[in-house]
Amino acid sequence: MPLITNAQHDSIKGMGLGLEINTMGNSPYVDFNSVLYYGYTGASGEAGTTSNKSFSLGVRGYFDLANNFSLKIRAGIRSSNVSVTISDTSGSRSSAVLSETQNGYYLVAGCQQNIRINKFTHLHVGLDFDFTYYANLVQSINYNQTSSYYNGYTYVTSAYSETDKYTTPGGVTFGIGPAIGFDFKLGKHISLGSEATAALLYETLGGQQTFTETNSMSGTSTQPFNFSLKTNGWTDSGIIASVYLMLAL
Repeated sequence: MPLITNAQHDSIKGMGLGLEINTMGNSPYVDFNSVLYYGYTGASGEAGTTSNKSFSLGVRGYFDLANNFSLKIRAGIRSSNVSVTISDTSGSRSSAVLSETQNGYYLVAGCQQNIRINKFTHLHVGLDFDFTYYANLVQSINYNQTSSYYNGYTYVTSAYSETDKYTTPGGVTFGIGPAIGFDFKLGKHISLGSEATAALLYETLGGQQTFTETNSMSGTSTQPFNFSLKTNGWTDSGIIASVYLMLAL
């Protein structure tokens, strides 16, 4: 009886490098508080549209320690960029754009067991160790208003603009979780894969906010804001799905 099976002979061998696209998973901060906007307009008729330009991209590599066991490493960026545009429909011709942006830089090291399904497809299951550094969270309101009034002689149109920015320190998350996925061979040295991961994370994020106001009348001023957004404790990453293209070296 042979000591090494055919399935082990056909497992992914050597080293590989590739590119990945990921879903975002859970945000480390709560959603932007829209109450900040309503305190500005006082309008009764609001119509809003949302925009989500968030993305997550990275690189990944693997190295086989044995025919069916591999080490892997992943690194990349998670960029959150969400905005809401709200227009006053009650006649005062005002609008506000609320935005929230933050970049996270992740480094994941893991190990995985490779299981042959057929000649072209391999399943893998493993364990990942996740570390992410988050830059500052920036929440802003860009407010514009145009109004007309009669000064006794003629109608006068005036415009006012203001940008309020709330900056919160970032931080780190780290933890561990399972990974499962598959690889489909497109050729001798190239494969297409998909993976789902989830992790239990400890987070230490946030701190004292800084408030900056810029308006069309008085210019720019920056000052500490009497509010601290800080979290320390356990959370989860949510389920993160990845699609990647690998090149065997």
